[in-house]
Amino acid sequence: MSFTKSLEAFYNHKFNTSSPSSNNGDGDFNVFDLSENINNGLPSPYARYDFFKIMIIHGEHRCHYADKSITFNGNTLLFFNPIVPYRFEILEKNATGFFCVFMKFT
Repeated sequence: MSFTKSLEAFYNHKFNTSSPSSNNGDGDFNVFDLSENINNGLPSPYARYDFFKIMIIHGEHRCHYADKSITFNGNTLLFFNPIVPYRFEILEKNATGFFCVFMKFT
């Protein structure tokens, strides 16, 4: 069973801090280096997130959604939206790439 995870909860889980942008959600768009932010050793929960995420990554990773799991190896471009719950795993210590998170602009 999945739950909805807010952008604020994402920042707390990943970085032990709050979102660096405004609290109203308008204009939130942040880019991160994957190698600097490998989720502090904590596994990400299977959840529906209330923000969009785009990843361009290199290495071995796995994404779980619905009743499927897909393993990626090499260069990969991924798009996640607030409609589909998922869980993303980094399987390789030396994984590299970037990801951005953003809210829908109103």
